Amino acid sequence: MMAESSAGRVRLAVLLTSALVAGGVLNARPWAQSLPEPVVKANLLFNFALFAKWPAGALELKAPIVFCTIAGPVADALDVKIIGKTIKEHPLSVQRITLDGPFLPCAVVYVGKIDSKKVKALLTTLQTGPILSVADSEAFLSAGGMVYLSETTEGRPSFTVNLAAATRAGLSLDSRMLEGAAKVIK
Repeated sequence: MMAESSAGRVRLAVLLTSALVAGGVLNARPWAQSLPEPVVKANLLFNFALFAKWPAGALELKAPIVFCTIAGPVADALDVKIIGKTIKEHPLSVQRITLDGPFLPCAVVYVGKIDSKKVKALLTTLQTGPILSVADSEAFLSAGGMVYLSETTEGRPSFTVNLAAATRAGLSLDSRMLEGAAKVIK
């Protein structure tokens, strides 16, 4: 019952905030600060997918872009965020996964906080294809992950991009994503 209530609150927050943003009532900065963390992360993940370009042949025409996550509240927020949306004619879907995978057909993988001892094995597994990898762990980024989600000292959402890792995986990241990053590792 508690999980259902929590998921309901997340859905309500996403729908309400989306309406306020669409209506111009809220601008980007206060919106990000006033939303629950899972909603902010879901919005970031959606935008990362929006600004990523997969190599030719990685996504079949109109095949879904699959967001895979082990973080339950973020998955719930993503479920709400992607309702009725597409990215470049690709429908969107969310799959809940474990650290053991499998990671196909994932296009974006979000693992949240990850124990530094498990990072290397996870990243080795993710090298099976062009998968945009995101975590809340600086060790993940240092070991070859693509995006590290963090907070500024003021508590604002922030992210660092490992452009070299994305390029090795065959992904291209739009300059707008890179401009929004606190730091880009080339």
